[in-house]
Amino acid sequence: MSNNSRRSPLSLKRTHPERQDAAQNPLLAAGEQARAAFGLQFYFAGDPLAALELDTVTDADLGDLSVVFPSAEELAVLRSVKPDYVLPPLEERTRRFLSDFLLCASLLECEERSRRMDKLLGLSENPLGNVAYWRSRCRAVVAVINAVPPGREKTLLTLRYLNGHSIEKSADLMGVSRRTAYRIHQRALVVASRVLLRKRG
Repeated sequence: MSNNSRRSPLSLKRTHPERQDAAQNPLLAAGEQARAAFGLQFYFAGDPLAALELDTVTDADLGDLSVVFPSAEELAVLRSVKPDYVLPPLEERTRRFLSDFLLCASLLECEERSRRMDKLLGLSENPLGNVAYWRSRCRAVVAVINAVPPGREKTLLTLRYLNGHSIEKSADLMGVSRRTAYRIHQRALVVASRVLLRKRG
């Protein structure tokens, strides 16, 4: 039996403790019971990422890529504030772009909690920020990773930037050494950068 056949299928699942199954984690179950006793069961209810329908992501979700490919005018503005500013390499810009998924997903969670709290207290809902932008950025990152050809690079990008695992943990899940995982990560960023270049046109 090969190692590939024993590996569990990858899925888009947050690794934050709030996403764990309470039935498999007695400490989390006890915490949920304590929160329920104070009427806080809404706190971890639902998943704001579910509303993104990430399985339906298409190339159209990439939207504006100026964050990765700033125009000459945008660079001029940056350099007017910081004259010695140098545009980072494309792979580094791609890494920052992919890192936006977990950031925006966390912001969406904060927004969802705030909305539920306002509803519980009978207050009018006041958005904390640009929810539409956060949703579109999450979908854009998924669109890039979906466009990466199947293989170890795509697997590592999924584990690292969508599931939130460290590269070391991703190496363990993939059954490779940590040194190999870092090499795969570097290649994955190159592949993702090429995807962005191609999508840019």
